[in-house]
Amino acid sequence: MADDTKQPDPKDWALKAMVWAIPVVFGAGALAQIVRSDDAGISALQEKMGEAEDGLHAHSSLPGHPVSTTQIQHLTEQQDEMMTEQRAMRAEQRDMATDLAAICQATGADCAR
Repeated sequence: MADDTKQPDPKDWALKAMVWAIPVVFGAGALAQIVRSDDAGISALQEKMGEAEDGLHAHSSLPGHPVSTTQIQHLTEQQDEMMTEQRAMRAEQRDMATDLAAICQATGADCAR
């Protein structure tokens, strides 16, 4: 009795191996590209963060803008002047209220309204 089982041809195995190897090779290449791309993106981001930190440090170490300092001093002077004027107005209103109360009491007028 002769053996009818067919032995696989080595060319078939080579073809099957190539068919399976193509997606694996492309997948590995894509994965390597993603990793390299992420590394490049991370290094670029780290570089930008370093530049931003350097700029922030330089900006923080600067003294106040001279124009801003002058404007703040001017506003402070104006504020002090306004407070002095308000105090004077309140004192004048207090004196007027005292005078009006004295007039109402002396004349007996009804000044409650």
